[in-house]
Amino acid sequence: MVQSRIMKHLYILFILLFVGSYSYAQSATYTNTGAITVLDNAPASVYSSDITVAGFTGTVSNVAVILNNFTHTAPADVSICLESPTGQKILLQDAMWGAPASDITFMISDLGTSQVGVWDLPSNGTYKPTANNALVSFNSPGPGVGYNNPGPAASGTATMASTFGGTNANGTWKLWIIDVSGGDAGMVNGGWNLILNPNAVLPVDLANFSTSCESNNILNVSWTTHNEQNSKDFTIQVSPDGSFFEDAKVINASGNSQIEMTYKAAIAMPYAKTFVRLKLADLNNQFTYSEVLEARCGANLPIKVSPNPIVNHFVIDNPSAELMQYILTDINGKTILEGTSKSVHHTVNLSENLVNGIYMLKVISSKGENIFKLRK
Repeated sequence: MVQSRIMKHLYILFILLFVGSYSYAQSATYTNTGAITVLDNAPASVYSSDITVAGFTGTVSNVAVILNNFTHTAPADVSICLESPTGQKILLQDAMWGAPASDITFMISDLGTSQVGVWDLPSNGTYKPTANNALVSFNSPGPGVGYNNPGPAASGTATMASTFGGTNANGTWKLWIIDVSGGDAGMVNGGWNLILNPNAVLPVDLANFSTSCESNNILNVSWTTHNEQNSKDFTIQVSPDGSFFEDAKVINASGNSQIEMTYKAAIAMPYAKTFVRLKLADLNNQFTYSEVLEARCGANLPIKVSPNPIVNHFVIDNPSAELMQYILTDINGKTILEGTSKSVHHTVNLSENLVNGIYMLKVISSKGENIFKLRK
């Protein structure tokens, strides 16, 4: 269990979030590990939970927040607001999820694939700032209703970039958490992370970034550059959901060039729907990112389970990211655990008291049933 949590946090902390049509420098992460008790129908036990930033160079281009090990019997009761040292504020979460959340770690970022609906299942992942209900008032000394609204409630359109872009990051950042309805409570057991990205430009002009599909689940990636200066390499990165990216292939850059340079590479399609971006690095070890492209090559990749034998967890790889149900039974058919997920990589943690032996895992989706024999 502990190993799984550490890996989950490492995955999320290595997400480099901020992409667009212009360039960014390396992001910086700040952490407050103090647990926050979400009290029933009241401000949280730590109100506000603070992170102090010092020595940040330049201005902010974008911001993200990670909530670590969040548990609540009614997450829709919880509202969260982020306030910058210079007084800008945005509502991060309001009326998200209609089902209990148990020890999940999630990121709130402009790069989230969607805003979370009231009835979505709580899970690890990256989500856009979301306001699903009438805008809540945060008790004094909190911000009241004086914050930017990301919507969809009240036709809000605020983003992290529009709220904090161009501001000075140095000083105290405040996370305000309040429970707005009676009967339920929870925890943010692992505290929170603040990720800041500065405005900076690398001397590489990127153009004509595109993807195309070949047979046998092969994806072609191509791009053109103008005016390269001290460029080192390009890393093609892929993601199942547009949040956590992993390296697929590294292509050496020309270094210095005043003419148009065209690059091409082919990679295996890792997911039925794959998000693709380029990481552009220079000889000074600065880097930036391209826009994110979405590729669908019609791949019908199978559901897989690993590792096998298992120890204290296993991972269900679900390339299509559609809703699946899983049921783990012992050799006699007794149900050990069950659940549902839309995650591409869903980790199932096992009880430390689970005895060694043979277990059967059934995974059910719209494509049918898959049966796996697992050994512990």
